[in-house]
Amino acid sequence: MKITDRQLQMLDPRGFDELFEQERLNYETDTACFKALNDEYEKAFGRKRYKNFKSYHSSRFQRVHS
Repeated sequence: MKITDRQLQMLDPRGFDELFEQERLNYETDTACFKALNDEYEKAFGRKRYKNFKSYHSSRFQRVHS
């Protein structure tokens, strides 16, 4: 199985953030956007990237404000 550039981007927390920012306008809520990306990650790598949106939001907040 070949890993795509998008999947490689998702491996990095900041890359996941960038994809989230790029795609959030395509969804009704930020939570829906997160779920779609997290599900995509799980399909590619066999596990979720983040436990839930709250976990992602907290991690992202720390990255942005550090």
